[in-house]
Amino acid sequence: MQIKLGHYIAVAIIILVTIWIVSGLNIEKTQDDSLADIKDISALTNVQVVKSKASMTSKIIQSTGETQAGRIGKITSQTSGEVIAVLKTNGDFVNKGEIIVKVDPSDLKVQLSSAKALQKQRRLEFEANQSLQKQGLQNKTFLAQSNTAYEQSKTSVFSLELRIKRLNITAPFSGTINNMNLELGSFVSTGMSIADLFDFNPFQVILQISENDIKHIHIDMPIAIQLITGENVNGNVTFINSSANLSTRTFKVEVTIEQNSVQSPKAGITAKVFIPLEKTNAHKLSPALLNLDDNGMLTIFTIDDDNIVVSNQVDIVKSEVDGTWVSGLPHDINLIVVGQGFVEPGDEINPAFRPDSLSNEE
Repeated sequence: MQIKLGHYIAVAIIILVTIWIVSGLNIEKTQDDSLADIKDISALTNVQVVKSKASMTSKIIQSTGETQAGRIGKITSQTSGEVIAVLKTNGDFVNKGEIIVKVDPSDLKVQLSSAKALQKQRRLEFEANQSLQKQGLQNKTFLAQSNTAYEQSKTSVFSLELRIKRLNITAPFSGTINNMNLELGSFVSTGMSIADLFDFNPFQVILQISENDIKHIHIDMPIAIQLITGENVNGNVTFINSSANLSTRTFKVEVTIEQNSVQSPKAGITAKVFIPLEKTNAHKLSPALLNLDDNGMLTIFTIDDDNIVVSNQVDIVKSEVDGTWVSGLPHDINLIVVGQGFVEPGDEINPAFRPDSLSNEE
């Protein structure tokens, strides 16, 4: 009976030892597997990710230009002589035909008086010869000569009257005088420039629109403009250049604005233009998250459901003070916001989702 009991005890001990050895091996294997998993995770790049949802926003073309008079002209002298009166000066507004400068007539008025007396004499001679010719007492040749003399006298009177009229230098159209350096006693000659004349009714804003955006601009298109003076005005596109500037690859666009929209308009004032276009789904993000791929295209990095980095080409919709709106993305994305400089497309990463999200509300 003792032998049998010892036998059983020995078998039990062997079984317990076997179980202990096997369980120890399994525990060691489990620990090794856990350590391997930890090593795999630690080998992945850590990034911070934010969930972003798109919203509808308007694409806006932004451009900077400057104001310009609607019409700019030169006031020139059409006669020669000494200036005897300066009636207007720089900054003065003049109406069309208003006298700006008077030039000394010298003896032109005396010449005109003499020419008119000669014209009267030639007319009487011609009328007398006409009467004699009707009576058959005068030949046609002599009548023709007297007619020629009469016409020449009329031409002389007209020429002198025109020269006297040109002694008064007038405004060719209504506007504001600029760059006038004429003084009393100055001498002017025919063709000499007296001043510049700026007509601001209406005036214009000159823009340079990029070749990528010019397709959106058309004649009569309404444009909202903000002047650096703080005034906001509205205008319409009245001219689009058909040829781009070769150095800037931009097109000249003129926007015409009514004068009564601005108090005392001036040329050369900086103007900012915001042109809203069609609405599109877009995400708002920091411009620091934008990358350039090998083809020079703008991209951002997101991650998919398997934590794989994905490069997405985007287009800028508009830029604001607190961020940039981009299109070309799905409605919901996982946007890498920290660590994008240490990963490449196709990399598996270890994301840390931030609790905040981008709702992209305007």
